[in-house]
Amino acid sequence: MLYLIIRSLAVVLFKLLFGLQAFGRENVPLKGGVILAGNHVSYLDPPALAAASPRVVYFLAKEALFHGAFFGPFIRSLHAFPVKAGVADVKALRWSVESLRAGKAITVFPEGGRSLPDQPEKPLSGVGFLAVHANVPIVPTFLEGTYQALPQKSKCIHPFTRIRVYFGKPIYPQDVNAAFDKERYEGLSNKTMEAITALKIRQK
Repeated sequence: MLYLIIRSLAVVLFKLLFGLQAFGRENVPLKGGVILAGNHVSYLDPPALAAASPRVVYFLAKEALFHGAFFGPFIRSLHAFPVKAGVADVKALRWSVESLRAGKAITVFPEGGRSLPDQPEKPLSGVGFLAVHANVPIVPTFLEGTYQALPQKSKCIHPFTRIRVYFGKPIYPQDVNAAFDKERYEGLSNKTMEAITALKIRQK
């Protein structure tokens, strides 16, 4: 219930402050598990993607955010689950696979953390791992304008900066064949980042 209220408020705020628009929403399956995989350049990316998505979304957030007496329970109520940075967090992976198998939409940032707009990081294999083990599609997603609205080293939001979210065609686990699972995970993750980059180039 709280999620739906906060999401409705986020939609209104993002439209008023940033003129939020979403394109390709028809590429997001309305039923069944799906991974929404986006570029990550700003703290505004998760709420912007949630506001633009036609689905209720769940997401992973760094464990440190859950330590506060107020903020931790708050983001849990917004469908966040803690993940440990820099290690293979088995608990977070298990939660993600189970959630996807239960038909939920999960937001994943393939790079594992924030990068600079023109300096994307090499994707981790996690998004491919989740897609294969849950047998769900990946929807590549490009977020435009979030970095300008809230740069990484800034504590101030810059209103009236245009934010656009583009959802690409789904990528399916069977789209990549490999002799070994690790190669398949990496192949799917690389294919996803290539699709995100293609969405970015298409908008220029």
